[in-house]
Amino acid sequence: MNFINLTYEKLRSDAVMFSIVENDSYIEAYPEFLKYFASIEKIERHHLIISSHFVYGWMPTIIHLDLKGIDGSIPFCV
Repeated sequence: MNFINLTYEKLRSDAVMFSIVENDSYIEAYPEFLKYFASIEKIERHHLIISSHFVYGWMPTIIHLDLKGIDGSIPFCV
């Protein structure tokens, strides 16, 4: 990654101009995702598939999960 044009002044001016738009569904969704995961005692196949799709829903393309061997890897996700 190239940071040649990154300066303290540029970073500071960007930070001063930054604002969060009220009622932005993108910003409001994140805490809901955290609550969802916090309420799960043990992540299982169902949770992994559902959560992958709703988290990936923030992105411009749909997720394509390779579910082969997923059951053997879930315990390592917790």
